Amino acid sequence: MARQLLCPKCARPVPAANININSLIGKCDHCNSVFEVKEELDKQEVAERPVIELPKGFDVQRGVSELRIRVKWRKTRMVWFYVLFSAFWNGIVFIFVGVAVTTNNVVMALAISIHFIVGISFLLYTIALFVNTSELYATTHGLRVKHGPIPVPFNPKRDIPRAKLDQLYVEEYIASRTNGNPNFAFRLCASVKGEDKRVKLMKGLNKPDQALYLEHEIEQFMGIENRKMV
Repeated sequence: MARQLLCPKCARPVPAANININSLIGKCDHCNSVFEVKEELDKQEVAERPVIELPKGFDVQRGVSELRIRVKWRKTRMVWFYVLFSAFWNGIVFIFVGVAVTTNNVVMALAISIHFIVGISFLLYTIALFVNTSELYATTHGLRVKHGPIPVPFNPKRDIPRAKLDQLYVEEYIASRTNGNPNFAFRLCASVKGEDKRVKLMKGLNKPDQALYLEHEIEQFMGIENRKMV
């Protein structure tokens, strides 16, 4: 659907007749401003983003000088996939553990020990999916992200000063695979001034709107300009 170009100076609609396609120059009848069409379209494409409703599992508290968003993992992650996988994996492992114990088979016990550790890890992560929350706390001084109460690897705490926080953006990634087919998830990342690598703030979100909501609310509160990542 065609989108109306707005004047960058007075924000009034610019008639199509005032846009030169060959030179990509536009002119506003209201304030007589002349501007480059392509550059302005790129700016407005980034600035105009759809309104995203509060996702399920999100609790938002706004104050004059602070924004606090709590996200429940059980409402935003692939909980039942891990429940079924953990039950299947641990069910098989515990059968072998029981056989190894009852027969006093040391070799079998050693062979199954790695699988036992993996199974316990999946079980703890599954429990964390039901009880954990992520808290994103934004102030004029910076952005803090923490997860708990159960500590989970690859979900570290983050504390980024406002002066170093350049941009927030959303990435899609492969979280797991089922029968060779990828299961996609979304994560909120930050671009930090003076660092080339991205900083992962929160991962495991199963819908893009969940991550985009976090990006929009935090950027708006902290006065971060929304722009394309290059």
